[in-house]
Amino acid sequence: MWHGPSPVSLKMSDPSHHPESQSQPPQEDSRRLNYISPRDDPERAARETLWFSVAAILTTIVVLILVLYWLLNNRYVGAAMKHPPPTYLGPMIATGLAVAILGGTALWQYTRHSSTAFAKGILIGLAIAALIEGFCFGFKMFK
Repeated sequence: MWHGPSPVSLKMSDPSHHPESQSQPPQEDSRRLNYISPRDDPERAARETLWFSVAAILTTIVVLILVLYWLLNNRYVGAAMKHPPPTYLGPMIATGLAVAILGGTALWQYTRHSSTAFAKGILIGLAIAALIEGFCFGFKMFK
């Protein structure tokens, strides 16, 4: 048996019977926010996917070019030639520029758009480049 408070019935008048309510359009609540959660926004999701893909492809290409530059800068052909000391300044500057440009873009995306997609794409690009370089190393070693 129910011993709680008794239910209260409220009678509300039908607004269609009042002539003044029919003449005025219904007004929206001015406190209503025009907000879409970032997880539910399809435009933001499309941008995130684009930035992620661009970062992954760009990082893969940059890392492969840097590795090739490091290898070609310190490789000397010919046994009769005296090998000069390896030069590290050029590859170090190129690596620093690549890190600064990619990291700066990721930082800009994070501070400007609160997006970590570019940074995630950089990590995936590094993994893809390492995988490609691992395959090349394995192919050369076990040939």
